[in-house]
Amino acid sequence: MPFISALGYNVSDPTEVSPEYVADVGTKNGEQVDYVILNDGKPILLVECKCGDQDLDLNHASHYIAMFQSQMPRFSILTHGIVYRFYTDLEAPNKMAQTPSEFHMLDLSDQQVETLKRCTKTTVRWDRCD
Repeated sequence: MPFISALGYNVSDPTEVSPEYVADVGTKNGEQVDYVILNDGKPILLVECKCGDQDLDLNHASHYIAMFQSQMPRFSILTHGIVYRFYTDLEAPNKMAQTPSEFHMLDLSDQQVETLKRCTKTTVRWDRCD
């Protein structure tokens, strides 16, 4: 939640940030992602959080990929609080790219800080954030 707040989103407003967001994915009901950022009621950013010692490999997050494809956000984040992996659908519409942009919060470069600044609520263009 601190990272979502740092991007400028109101984590106390459920119309903007929805925790434990539930969506049906294919034949599975009740699939959840940890947080969803909403714009006009539509998911624009999914955030899946893992424990600090868990691997961020997508093989361990199949429901996350399915949620991305069913909810059709433009961006998603997979994190354990130190490493943040940003995924987009810029390679193919509604399909999460396999190669993320990765940010290590304990070793951010100036360029990465500038990239993150472009991804805040007040500056982001949801058609592009790279």
